[in-house]
Amino acid sequence: MSIEDVTLFKHTPLARITRKSQPFRLLEIQPSSEPSSQIECTLHHANLLAKPNFKALSYVWGDQSLKVPIMLDSKRYDVTRNCYGALLRLRELGEIIVWIDAICIDQGKNSQEKSSQIPLMNYIYPAAKEVIVWLGHVEEEREPNARDIEWLALSLLREFSVAEVRTPEQFLEIAQRGENPEYRWKALSSILMHPWFSRLWTHQELILSTSAIFALDYHTMTFDEFQLGTQIIHRAEDQMTFRQLPAFLSKIFGDFYGFRDGLERARIRAAARTDRRNPFYLPHQRISLLDQVISATRFQCSEPRDRIYAMLGLLDSKISQRIQVDYEKPLEEVYTDFAEAVIDATHSLEELTRAGLGRGPSCCPSWVQDWTKNTTDQPKMLRYSKYSACCSTRANYSINKNKKELIIRGLGLDSVLETVIMKNEELIKDSQHHLTGAKGLRTWRQSFEEYPTGCDPLHAWIKTITADMDGDEVMADRQSSETLDAYIFDHNFHDSSQEEKRNMMQNQETDIDEWIAWILKTSVRFQRAVAATGVNRTFFISKGGYMGMGPKALAEADLICVVLGCEVPLLLRKKGDHYLLVGECFVWGLMDGEAMRMKRRGDDWLDTFRLF
Repeated sequence: MSIEDVTLFKHTPLARITRKSQPFRLLEIQPSSEPSSQIECTLHHANLLAKPNFKALSYVWGDQSLKVPIMLDSKRYDVTRNCYGALLRLRELGEIIVWIDAICIDQGKNSQEKSSQIPLMNYIYPAAKEVIVWLGHVEEEREPNARDIEWLALSLLREFSVAEVRTPEQFLEIAQRGENPEYRWKALSSILMHPWFSRLWTHQELILSTSAIFALDYHTMTFDEFQLGTQIIHRAEDQMTFRQLPAFLSKIFGDFYGFRDGLERARIRAAARTDRRNPFYLPHQRISLLDQVISATRFQCSEPRDRIYAMLGLLDSKISQRIQVDYEKPLEEVYTDFAEAVIDATHSLEELTRAGLGRGPSCCPSWVQDWTKNTTDQPKMLRYSKYSACCSTRANYSINKNKKELIIRGLGLDSVLETVIMKNEELIKDSQHHLTGAKGLRTWRQSFEEYPTGCDPLHAWIKTITADMDGDEVMADRQSSETLDAYIFDHNFHDSSQEEKRNMMQNQETDIDEWIAWILKTSVRFQRAVAATGVNRTFFISKGGYMGMGPKALAEADLICVVLGCEVPLLLRKKGDHYLLVGECFVWGLMDGEAMRMKRRGDDWLDTFRLF
């Protein structure tokens, strides 16, 4: 009898989750001496609290319209082709007891089971002895030389992971090893472009794991090896900015939508997993919960509610326990409930910095972030933890659910007078040429002579276009006086004549080569700080003479506010008796509590803003 004629498998309902029992299912794969023989399995009910011994699979489902039958409890059960390929590989590796979502959770119309089992995944992956990441392919999609491609890629990563790479020269020596180093890099690129690296659900599956291994078609590699290798490549990429690279390596590093994108996604996952597993990190060293959710927008999902549901396992329990997984709930309500949960749990309005009209049209209230928005055409978030506009005050707010209204208190300080709009590609040139650039500063000087804080207007302009950051690295900090001087030097240097530049060189007490290297390093840091701040943002000047950077959606007369519980200023737009949130902004002279210290005067010193 053909397997197509076998009775279809139906899941037996699970018991209810209680304090003493967390029922779930485990799959037992029957071994076989024939690699291509029919997959046969048994499904068992188990209690997660009893700490059963099992491994969990992390993979992408693949095309759900293309199914392959397996035998499950002697009955037919259809799985996607990619799941089938993973089952064949697991059996080949000798794995027996595993948890696989597509089989262990009833994928039919049982929405009640999904609502209980999907949150349980937050405990299943950490409880698994090991998470096996399937990076292979179904047999029909494998490259003819797949075994060699895998070996080339993994050997490159292993060489980096065991080597002490401290200089660009050491990196290049390993990068160019072998008869055909270009093939090794192309092989690595093909692995980083595997769909698993781009899917959202696999993000938390890896981060929650206590131990993880990558299973390819023919080889395996521990995640620790993979992480070490890719970290060295990512770090070296920053150091190679002004170096003459081999043509093949320049092409690889220049592949922004292939190799570079895959490498960045790998970095995000590695950083989040390290952050979660390192008990010695101090609070200021940890990735904030919102930053984790923001970084996850680089990953793809077909169901927009999963932007929240797929991240619950990574969030504080004060937030995750308030979110009920419900795929019938309207999307706007899911996102609004999440925003409210975050604000209530943190007593902070940091959530507002990710929302606003500057994020584009949305079905949500202006104070709620629409997580469906593509972040590639939006500005990079300000380093929230580096500023103290509200002097670390606790948020003073209330939420009117019926009206979808957030009521906050703070100070309405100033309003936008004028904007200076530039294309993204013009930012660097404008920042590094004081004769033909500095449009924002020149525009400010047409209306003002003195900066409100009394500082040099050139200093204020440099601070504004860089958001007062020393570069754009993850661990970058606010600018020191030495950094500011270096950035001002870089701004002036590029418009200097050749004779002036030669005089500068001759006046240096340090070695000329070291001085040139310092100029290049400073220039890179300055350019990156400018790009991180200015891309997809608009320079503006306030009526009071402040300089700022805000979302492109800002307009003249928008109100500049500092509100309790938010460490960066916000732009609000009056609409009737309410306000719309435009977005966060950087305003030099309002980033370190100046407004709070200046305006505090009794009980009625705060304004009330009703956002909707």
